[in-house]
Amino acid sequence: MHFHGSYLPNDVVFLLNRKNHQEISIEEKEDLLLNHKVHYSETLTKEMDIEAEYMSIFNTYHELNKKKISQHILSIALHLTKYNNKVMVSLARAGTPYGVILKRVLNTVFNQSIEHYSISIIKDRGLDLVAINHILQKHGKDVQLIYIDGWTGFGNIANELSNSMANNFPKIYYQFITISDIAGVSDICSSREDYIIPSCLLNATISGLISRTLINVDSESFHSVKFFSEKQSQDYSLWYINELEKEILSTYTFNFTGEIITKNNQYRNEYLQTLEEIMLQYNLNKVYAIKPGTGETIRCLIRRNPEFVIIKNPDDPQIKPILYLCKKKNVPVSIMNNMELKCIGVIKNTNL
Repeated sequence: MHFHGSYLPNDVVFLLNRKNHQEISIEEKEDLLLNHKVHYSETLTKEMDIEAEYMSIFNTYHELNKKKISQHILSIALHLTKYNNKVMVSLARAGTPYGVILKRVLNTVFNQSIEHYSISIIKDRGLDLVAINHILQKHGKDVQLIYIDGWTGFGNIANELSNSMANNFPKIYYQFITISDIAGVSDICSSREDYIIPSCLLNATISGLISRTLINVDSESFHSVKFFSEKQSQDYSLWYINELEKEILSTYTFNFTGEIITKNNQYRNEYLQTLEEIMLQYNLNKVYAIKPGTGETIRCLIRRNPEFVIIKNPDDPQIKPILYLCKKKNVPVSIMNNMELKCIGVIKNTNL
């Protein structure tokens, strides 16, 4: 069945099952996680209500960063023209908007058509193998899988992707590509700069009106999502794509060469060392208790109840939405001026 959320039918095919999952409060979920009663992928929380003031913040950062992100998207699209037998697979939800815009840019700017699917990947559970097998059955095992995500934080999703592919599809070629890769785990990215990619500020209403993905107990079915049809009046998914597309088409020139960055193990090792030093200073004994970078810190604030947030410079413009959310949710803020990262969210449940 062709499921495209609130995007256009030609934009994306979600390889996800729609289910009417019951939502619980963040507080209920935190209690379940703390007491090891569920895995986070087995329950769905109510999404944050979007107030006018917060939407004003979103619009501000869309205007502030749209030129930068458009150039980064264009650089990746140009790079993707080099692949001959490619299928694009965005990782729901954060990767989906960028898979959609990349598909459009490849078509309108570079006259290339590409199939675009969006599938689930879950920390500690891996890729939706049913979805990948579906793609391979349709496109053949010589296909080049181009996985798309928006940004990185610690790098857990990249590790899940690598492990899933190595253990289940060792002979299938793939690349992991992101817009901003502060963790140094992408095969290709267009930036290592930690800046606010506007879609990180919203949830379903920037991602095709789908919830975050939930794992299925049925090993023969796709992972599942809830489709929030009741949020259509608040939906920015198509608006955001159309805005980026207009920006790209208005600025593209034929002499555009773009800039891409390839994986660098030295950068990755230095990044991990930075995180270890911060964890040592704050006595954080498990690496996955931290959510580094603006994208992950904001996601942590709108989907969890973090214990506190560490920031480098409260006057940094890219930090303002984080300070707003911390104030709204009464989350303590700690200042660490010598920190190399802009910010880190620290969740209460150090087992997740």
